[in-house]
Amino acid sequence: MKSVKIGTLYLDPVRNPAILDTATWDIPAAIRLFKQMDATEWASLRASLADGRPGGIVQKRGAAFYLSSTMSFEGGICLLATLPDSQRAILHIYAPGAGEALDGSHSVFRDDSMSVSLYAAEYETLHTLIRRLNPLKGPRALGSVPRIGIGSRNSTLAWPAVYRSMKSGGFAANSIQNSMREIGTLQEVSTNEAVDRSYLYGFGEVPPAYTGATFEGVWTYGVLEALSSDFLPIFGADADHLQLKSDVRSVERMKKILNAARHYSFFTMDISQIADYQAMFRTSLSGAAELLDRHIPQDALRKDVLMWHRQRYWFNGREYRFDEALLGRLVGKYWEALSLLEKYFHLIRDMKQGEPFDFELTIDEVPPGIHTHEIITGEEELLFLLNEAERRGLSLTHVAPNFGIEKTTDYCGPDGLEGLFRRVSNLHAIAEQYGLMLDCHSGDDLSDETRHVFGRATGGRIHYKISPSIGDVFAETLFDYDRERFMVWWNDTMEFARKCAAEGSGLATALLASRDRRGNGTPNPKDFLFKEFKFTMPGRKDSTGQMDGREFFYDLPEDFKNEYSARVEKWILQVSRSLFDYQ
Repeated sequence: MKSVKIGTLYLDPVRNPAILDTATWDIPAAIRLFKQMDATEWASLRASLADGRPGGIVQKRGAAFYLSSTMSFEGGICLLATLPDSQRAILHIYAPGAGEALDGSHSVFRDDSMSVSLYAAEYETLHTLIRRLNPLKGPRALGSVPRIGIGSRNSTLAWPAVYRSMKSGGFAANSIQNSMREIGTLQEVSTNEAVDRSYLYGFGEVPPAYTGATFEGVWTYGVLEALSSDFLPIFGADADHLQLKSDVRSVERMKKILNAARHYSFFTMDISQIADYQAMFRTSLSGAAELLDRHIPQDALRKDVLMWHRQRYWFNGREYRFDEALLGRLVGKYWEALSLLEKYFHLIRDMKQGEPFDFELTIDEVPPGIHTHEIITGEEELLFLLNEAERRGLSLTHVAPNFGIEKTTDYCGPDGLEGLFRRVSNLHAIAEQYGLMLDCHSGDDLSDETRHVFGRATGGRIHYKISPSIGDVFAETLFDYDRERFMVWWNDTMEFARKCAAEGSGLATALLASRDRRGNGTPNPKDFLFKEFKFTMPGRKDSTGQMDGREFFYDLPEDFKNEYSARVEKWILQVSRSLFDYQ
């Protein structure tokens, strides 16, 4: 397959998907193919489109035209096609003399009855076409629509199953979802730009863009997969876990990320790295007053804030009131984080230029040295955050509290599932009063019974995120399908874990020691050390800055892909049933 150069990176786009911001990397080849089609072939395709069939694929000259992708413009039709070399392109078929859908087209056919133009299937063009011709075809702000957030670490391998499960299960999803830990900007990935590591709760610092993908590429390829599906999915695109930090370097990088993610419909703002968790342990009135004075030194503003939050609130038959000590602690914990959140809200709003977007505040993760169950989000804490967001004019649509959910395990709080149900119910009642939806993160390892709790406590009105489990299914499928290939990944993962241990990772050291005590055991995809450390190979680069491991995960036989896809679909449907069919 042809190698494409972008920045300093050489790659085969077919075996390295979701990196480029385009799926049309050889426009001259695409033009040549479509210019070979004669008037009869174009007329036949046009007739198929006129039939108004909702789905199906028409084959011409080895290219596949997706009837469900059609969008009308001034009597003409735009649709998606896949070429024999796996490129994708948008074709616009219209009457001579009619307007073109966009500038920048390439003419591939013209006679007295019709004209056909080609557009590259790239990030900016796709967004503009969809917004102009039919916004329902693309990712959009869904507000209070219940949905599943489905991580896109496996991109094109998983998306067919994701969209099939959405169709058969009848649910909406953020089918495009990656965090700033998992992907980078195209500029960063293609030029080996130096980027600081991000913190992953329960693990430590992780290498940047460890899936090898980009914000621009994931959106582009995810949208193309949606367009090629045989129904109209209701979906969004989530720039997930955008970690807020106040230092100049982090702020500048966040601006670059937001620009790269400018066409996403959902922004998850993670303030866990900037919130002051120790402030909540300042129990004295004098300590709380000191926090108020330090964070809000202006007398007039401080009085306004106190007055705003001293209102009385009633939810579920209970009265909530804030005294000065509690307000001082909450201001101490969140003031700096909320000020930075406000800055980014206005930046995104200006960037979107009137296009709606979902905006989530997440406090589900915690920094090093703090256990999840020590800082479970209380009702007063959620009330303070939502009231303060309202005071600042921040249009939150979602909030992800700390429910006591931990990664890699089912719920193990001392209050059991009954306590979890009460907590979720009460937080849900508060969020609904503000027109917000609760979001549960790290839901991969919860049991069906625990997911039922979230479904019952919210009446199914919840946003629920999964991500690592899609990769776990891949590992299990590879283990069953090709043990030798799995062992390549296993050995790479063990080497990475040993490297992390040598660099001081307590988690890697402990898990390696545990394996040694158990006599190492038989390699398998459910081994805890493997599950925790397997994620970096897809984005790894060699000493020359070229992708070193990504093709391993995409250059696979079709029967493997089909089996993996079937397992992913089964898993997602299991999650959806336990959430939405909870009675």
